[in-house]
Amino acid sequence: MIHQALAIRADLGRERILKGHSSDAVRTALATAFEQITAHDSPAVIQRSVRLKHYQAFGNRPGWHWAAYRKTRTVGGKVVARLGR
Repeated sequence: MIHQALAIRADLGRERILKGHSSDAVRTALATAFEQITAHDSPAVIQRSVRLKHYQAFGNRPGWHWAAYRKTRTVGGKVVARLGR
C-alpha cells in the first residue's frame, strides 16, 4: 500500500518534470532565449570593438604552488620584456 502510493507520487513527479523539461521544451526555451539575446537591438550585443581582461586577472588562486606559479610568470615576463622576444 505505501509502496504503491509512493510509486504513484513518483510517477506524477516524473511526469511533471518531463513535461516542463523535456528535450523539446528545453530546445524551444533555448531557441527563444538566444533569439532575444542575439537580436540586433539587444543590450547583450556589443556594437563596437572592446578589449576585455582575461578572467584570471580578477583574482588569485590560493596556495603556495599558485604563488610560486605567479612569481615565475612575473619574473619570466620581466626577463622576456628585457631581452625581447
